[in-house]
Amino acid sequence: MVFYKDANFREIISGNPLHAHVGDQVYAKVYTTVPDWNIKLRLHTCYIKPPQTSDSSMDFFLIKDGCETDTNTHIISQSAHETTFVFQDFEYSTNREGLDILCNATFCETTDYSPKCTQRCHSNPIVMG
Repeated sequence: MVFYKDANFREIISGNPLHAHVGDQVYAKVYTTVPDWNIKLRLHTCYIKPPQTSDSSMDFFLIKDGCETDTNTHIISQSAHETTFVFQDFEYSTNREGLDILCNATFCETTDYSPKCTQRCHSNPIVMG
């Protein structure tokens, strides 16, 4: 995973914990360097937590089950070996030491279309009564 300051994915932000200015857009690229085109990467979750905290109640999800979970997070692109997204930086009021960003992904054969290997976001339609 690599973080960037710009939408062209050229200006790298070093480090994890991530240090950026509150309110800045942070561009993220989650990818694999596996050159096998028979394997695909499927991003399931990405979340933020204060550094050195094991308390999961502080986890803030950006992506969950392949879907954007926050209005300030947007998936830009997805391919067999890479997913890019952008989110707005923030800080926890109890911790100003940067943000740890963690992502969970699955590697599958490109011919595997099972639910865990298919990058889809299913949103529930709003029913108006």
